[in-house]
Amino acid sequence: MTLQYENARAFYTVLASRVERTEGFDEGCTLAVIGRQDNLLHTFPELDTELFMGVNRDLVNIYSRENLIRYYLGLDIPFADEAELAELAEDPRVLAMAEYPYDGSVQKIDNRIVVKFG
Repeated sequence: MTLQYENARAFYTVLASRVERTEGFDEGCTLAVIGRQDNLLHTFPELDTELFMGVNRDLVNIYSRENLIRYYLGLDIPFADEAELAELAEDPRVLAMAEYPYDGSVQKIDNRIVVKFG
């Protein structure tokens, strides 16, 4: 279980760094994480933890990702609400973005830092 938490923490540490380095990132930005992440996530078939915690990628896609980013990493950025996320998911600019972690998957759109998972 510790390995899965460390994986999720490392994943979001890199993501937080990319958010902070996004051109135009400033105090007025909100964070919008669109979709679920599956790209380049390592699974642990040799360590069956599904009965304890579920599939390891579930920690990256967990409903409480905002708390993970805020409390584990200390990145206190406001998150976009459900209505904003739904609107952004249909925005042509977001649809044209690459999927995380690839180049172009983290961009400033209007006053939001958008991360497109998939």
